[in-house]
Amino acid sequence: MASNERPSKGDTLLLRFNDKEDADLLFMECTDIAAIVLEPMMANAGCILAEAGYLQYATAVARQHGALVIMDEVLMGFRLHPGLASHLLGVEPDMATVGKAIGNGVAVAALLFSPEIAAAFDEQRVNRAGTYNGNPLACAAVKATMSVVDTVDYPSVLQAGNQLRESVVSAFAAEGISICTSGYGTVFTVWRGDKEPTNYREAMSISDPDFTLNLHLELRRNGVMSMHSPYGRHYVSARHDQHALALWAEAFACTAKQFTA
Repeated sequence: MASNERPSKGDTLLLRFNDKEDADLLFMECTDIAAIVLEPMMANAGCILAEAGYLQYATAVARQHGALVIMDEVLMGFRLHPGLASHLLGVEPDMATVGKAIGNGVAVAALLFSPEIAAAFDEQRVNRAGTYNGNPLACAAVKATMSVVDTVDYPSVLQAGNQLRESVVSAFAAEGISICTSGYGTVFTVWRGDKEPTNYREAMSISDPDFTLNLHLELRRNGVMSMHSPYGRHYVSARHDQHALALWAEAFACTAKQFTA
């Protein structure tokens, strides 16, 4: 795509997800890029997974040109294992953002650094300030969460979520309706159709607001709250036991029947 077609806002340029050629093109077009910001999974676009090798490739290209790699892990941090999803996926970012998962839902966020970048703060070469830095409640929540996060059986949670995804697809298929899901067992999006998107352009083309609205309303009537957005997500956590998951699956099954009623 030509450079004059690349979306931008201020000093920020768009890097197209799952497009290795665009990563090369970005650095050909602009020679003073300070950093690239990536997600392990494009959450707000409907749980679009990174294709095999994409994150590693974009990271390597950035470092070849002296740019830092920042991973946005506000949603995916601690979602797949007790740490950054980047590390599990084979990427070592220079910086990462994490959100309320580190405090088990309490309003807290953190910016993480590699040792080299952290040294700039420790040596006071870079100012470090924040209104809520060291907030006692947030710090207590993070400390308590970190004390138990290693006890979470992540593989079991992931498996339970994947089983739920399969049951959702099967429930709609039984009513003659083709749907699919994208993401992981712990966080996923439901799509109308039989092929999940691999990039934002595909997500826009297959998004179905009417289907999403009806899904949201029927799930509410059946006792499950969902995100009212074509790119909305469903979350499975370690606190969802088999009873809760069964109720969830039943709600989807009842909802599927309403689509053909």
